[in-house]
Amino acid sequence: HPLPYYLGPGEAPNATFPLYFVSWKEVEHTHSRTFNNEWLMEMKGENRLYVHPTLAATKGLSESDHAWVQTAHGSVRVRIHITAGIQAETVGFVRGFGHWALGKLAKGRGAHDGWLLPGKAEVHSGQAVLKEVACRIYKDL
Repeated sequence: HPLPYYLGPGEAPNATFPLYFVSWKEVEHTHSRTFNNEWLMEMKGENRLYVHPTLAATKGLSESDHAWVQTAHGSVRVRIHITAGIQAETVGFVRGFGHWALGKLAKGRGAHDGWLLPGKAEVHSGQAVLKEVACRIYKDL
């Protein structure tokens, strides 16, 4: 198609995965090497899953609880942050964490969003699909 056009999300919420998962970058970290900077890790040492208070209440989640995020592509265990700063039907966290072999500070800190994403490109830009992936969350028992 010669012009950009709207294409709905490939993975809309459904009965199995009723929520949207999104991930984003924040100013404390850029790419992967900043995750071994002591000052930056002191400011932002892990990525917590942002969950709206209403959703947290329905799932029995409290601040700092551990929970699982699951998509059709995989699952990760992550600590919860309850905030009204995210929509009730969406959960998400900062990308870039969850290293398994990168440096003494980064290794084993936070969750890696790559395990949750489809590994495909967005149709217009060719950028990786990093948003609007259907998911579900549940408390880690």
